[in-house]
Amino acid sequence: MDILMPSKSIEQQYETYVVERKSGGSVDGVLGSETPVTIVLHQEEGKKIVIPRNDIQRMYAGSLSAMPPDLEKQIDPQKMADLLKFLTTR
Repeated sequence: MDILMPSKSIEQQYETYVVERKSGGSVDGVLGSETPVTIVLHQEEGKKIVIPRNDIQRMYAGSLSAMPPDLEKQIDPQKMADLLKFLTTR
């Protein structure tokens, strides 16, 4: 866990995946649930994108963390303490 440099080491369950779609464009997010016919990507603010597997042209793990690199500058000390508590109790 590296909060100050989140892309330095990304735990497997928090990898960002990039999905290039056959229908055009690409989307990225943390891989959520999977079924034989769909995958779900989780994005910021709780947004979920359901992608039919038959619309996936290419899917790969990205090299950047979903956590912003300057998070410590964006939140106050109490929220950072709450985040640390959450991350260390999971």
